[in-house]
Amino acid sequence: MGEVHTVSTAGVAAPARMHFWMSGADRIGKIGDLSVTSLNSVFEAEAATRQFGPLVVFGLKASPHRIASSRKCEPDLQESLLRLRYQRSGESVIEQAGIQRTLRAGEWTIIDGARPHSMINTKEASQISLHLPRSLLSDRDYRIATSIGGSLPMGGRVSNLLFECLCFSIEELGVTSELTEQELGLSILGMFRVAINEVASEQQRSTSREAVEKRVRDYIHRNLSDPDLSVEAIARAMGCTARYIHKIFEGKESVSRMIWSQRLDRCRLELQSVRGASLTLTELAYEFGFSSSAHFSRTFKERFGVTPSAFRVRVIEGQVGENSVN
Repeated sequence: MGEVHTVSTAGVAAPARMHFWMSGADRIGKIGDLSVTSLNSVFEAEAATRQFGPLVVFGLKASPHRIASSRKCEPDLQESLLRLRYQRSGESVIEQAGIQRTLRAGEWTIIDGARPHSMINTKEASQISLHLPRSLLSDRDYRIATSIGGSLPMGGRVSNLLFECLCFSIEELGVTSELTEQELGLSILGMFRVAINEVASEQQRSTSREAVEKRVRDYIHRNLSDPDLSVEAIARAMGCTARYIHKIFEGKESVSRMIWSQRLDRCRLELQSVRGASLTLTELAYEFGFSSSAHFSRTFKERFGVTPSAFRVRVIEGQVGENSVN
């Protein structure tokens, strides 16, 4: 029969708590290679665990403490554990493979149990985690799980649904049959796979978006003198739609505004250069895609608070240094 198992330091004499905790937590939480050190004079903790076939759900609330694993990378990765950890309250500082990250309430991360790692809670904190054997995952899913870096917000994703299921399993789900436990374990494993693949897809989309954004910015920089430079022209050159370009920059400075901003920045720099001193304002305006000197003068003043001619006088008089904004 499946049921929740608990252990607590309540009622245990302070000097004996750590020994009690290590033996009890190891028995129900499968912590095995982990060592726990209290950062308070009196250690307080309570844990609940439930097994779904080979999966283990482990909930913990504890006073400040440090957990460390000295395990080296196992030669047989089929026997290693992944720990999906959700932070419910407080925060934890986790270090693995030389990378340190802070896990705050409402965030989750994945810890590779096959490699040494440590975790410090400087204040009281609570968490819930899913421990699953490497052997349950395909090579692809294992690579995805261990490549997910940093702390991730739950924010309405499938991971949020998985979090709620894990909490329910140790807080509200009553005694169930062994068959039910096995079936629920398969469901939890399925949600875990969906969650990590969703994150991987999102990270891939983000990387692709950044690459396209850089290509657009570089194209604009190279073609500032083209009077026909526009979102439509950029889209044609890059083999995509104008709508896609707009979507890439959604929530940021619009592409059209970026074009004119870069043109004005280049004109300002030219006015400060030796070459720019020999150009008329009309020549400068046409060189960088403005329709007329009047258009150039008006937009320049809107951007920098002074007309191009007045700015040139300031440069000549030494009131504006090289690369100065004003």
